[in-house]
Amino acid sequence: MFKKLRNKLLMIDMIITSIVILAAFCIVYLGTYRNTKKEIERKLHGVLSPFIVNNAIITEFQSMDIPIVETRGAEVYRSFSVDSDMVQSFTMIVDSEYNVISLGGLTTIETERYTQEDYNELAKKVLSGNHSSKVKFAGCTWAYRVTTLQMIDIRYDVTLSNLGQLNEIVLLDISDSENTLNFLLYMFLIVGVIVITSIYFISYYTANRAIIPIEETWEKQKQFIADASHELKTPLTTIMTNYDVLITNGSQTIESQREWLDNIKIGSDRMSKLINKLLSLAKVENSTIQPEKRLFNMQHQLNEIMQSLDAVVQKKDIAVHVNNEATEDVFGYNESIKEIMGILYENAVKYTNEGGSIDISINRNKKNIIYSVKNSGEGISQQDLPYIFDRFYRSDKTRSNDESSYGLGLSIAKSLSDRIGGTITVNVVYNEYVEFEFSFEDR
Repeated sequence: MFKKLRNKLLMIDMIITSIVILAAFCIVYLGTYRNTKKEIERKLHGVLSPFIVNNAIITEFQSMDIPIVETRGAEVYRSFSVDSDMVQSFTMIVDSEYNVISLGGLTTIETERYTQEDYNELAKKVLSGNHSSKVKFAGCTWAYRVTTLQMIDIRYDVTLSNLGQLNEIVLLDISDSENTLNFLLYMFLIVGVIVITSIYFISYYTANRAIIPIEETWEKQKQFIADASHELKTPLTTIMTNYDVLITNGSQTIESQREWLDNIKIGSDRMSKLINKLLSLAKVENSTIQPEKRLFNMQHQLNEIMQSLDAVVQKKDIAVHVNNEATEDVFGYNESIKEIMGILYENAVKYTNEGGSIDISINRNKKNIIYSVKNSGEGISQQDLPYIFDRFYRSDKTRSNDESSYGLGLSIAKSLSDRIGGTITVNVVYNEYVEFEFSFEDR
């Protein structure tokens, strides 16, 4: 069950992490791609392109206002420039038959390596292609812009339609931009694989760590049910057994059956006490209502607690010493603190040896009040020490045969202390003493 839970947590963690990483990479890549496209468009439109043919000027429809330049016969001339980035580019003037009639701006291409047919083929690929925004040529990737040109007779300012249609193709080398985008994508893939792999192992480790307290809680819950069933079984067995005896001796008087009735009463009382403690523990752990703080005197509370157990103290001949250095009233969770004080004192009385002693002290340390209960006796062994606040826990030597103990008192005290922000610690010297310290904040 816990293995499936771990795998489910791992899968959820990996899915969420992968989505976040993919989203981050996509945002960065798409942002870079968009900016690169804008920059390419800006550079493509930064190329100037006035042409002259046979005493006529060829110009873009949207650029009719560019200055007229001097005619130089029938040869086509090109006024060519790019922006300050000095990116490699060139232009072609192409007729309706895909024949290149003029080239311009070939500053770095080795023109002798390419024939007229190569440029014609390039022009045909551009003009009759799928309108893609880039093309391969001369070992580079080129972005291009196609413009339909119109020829105007300068002398009469009329269109010379009989000269046919010409297209201007402006090509801009974007190899570096393409390489940058490809490199960015390649690095994202590598980094993504590395990050996701790393996160897998980290998630696997954290999932295992997260399962540990859940598994421990589950095991404690199972143990709690088993212990509660065992504790309830004992008084129930006593009640049922003595009830059977009473039924068998049905003709006898009540007085003659007093022994069996007393045993039923003892079993009922034991079961009632156990149920009350279980209800008290459940109330403390599940209650959402925070207790109220108020002023109270700890010495008065301690006196009430000691009086309730005075008969047991005298019977075991226990010497009780009290040292109260915090005589003034304190401000805190009165009811919870009193219950914790009572549990710790009752626990000390229960496990103090015959003729032993109990030392109680109440001290103030800055803003904290420290209530300490130290009793002589066998104490708690080191192997039992980590479990003393667990429900129903009783060490074999000191508590397993004690029918008045359920192993719930310290659990209740610890839960109450955690709820009000206090702390309970224990110091033990085996076969000498056990000391519990309860600390809480005043005011």
